[in-house]
Amino acid sequence: MHVQLRTTDWTDCESVIGAWIEQARTDGREDDYAGKRQFPRVTWQVPVTLDVDPDGRRPTTVFGKSRDVSLGGIGVQVRQRIATMSLVRITADSDGTSVTGRVMHCTGGLGGYLVGIEFLRETAQMPAPQARRKSA
Repeated sequence: MHVQLRTTDWTDCESVIGAWIEQARTDGREDDYAGKRQFPRVTWQVPVTLDVDPDGRRPTTVFGKSRDVSLGGIGVQVRQRIATMSLVRITADSDGTSVTGRVMHCTGGLGGYLVGIEFLRETAQMPAPQARRKSA
């Protein structure tokens, strides 16, 4: 099952992203490269769920932990590779808020993969949210 996201949904996404950044600022810190980036990153380590739909045919759920967030995107650590350019719905497990994005890179690292996801500002076809895991 798929959900069509409209461009007007971005207004809601902006408020979610803004709330995530504010939450990150209370516990995290801005990175040292803030002056070199279009959007400064803030460390933010919370459990997230990624609903991945690489081809528009088979949605997959991947669980991970965010590393940082900015107005432009989010960094997430996961245990399995996610194809570059995959569309994803990113959900913060703590409150169920979510936004959409596109995987820009997936790099192998210690204990898994580091995934860089750019938030989308355009109409996109995304998988409908699936049941979430319970936090321990």
